[in-house]
Amino acid sequence: MNMRDRVSLETVSVSLPFGIGSMSWKVDTTQKKAAWSLYVELVTRIAVQSLEVDQGLVREAMNSLYSLFGTTREVLKAAGPDVGASRDSLGGIAIAHS
Repeated sequence: MNMRDRVSLETVSVSLPFGIGSMSWKVDTTQKKAAWSLYVELVTRIAVQSLEVDQGLVREAMNSLYSLFGTTREVLKAAGPDVGASRDSLGGIAIAHS
């Protein structure tokens, strides 16, 4: 496959840890962009980075995670109703787990 060839993803399945559940949904552009925004926000938080013992502050990590709630609201509002609030939509998943 040429590096310039694009792969098109039509359906996404996600299994959450700790028996929370799993779901599948068809991807649309709006949900894909909103999901990417939330992904970038989550993986760039200090709380999800590996730190050595005595490195970093718990308060800083918790504040970073707490601010993710407001960021999630902003991403969902900016994406609009197309991200949906049904249980199986990105909006539904984000709202149920925030």
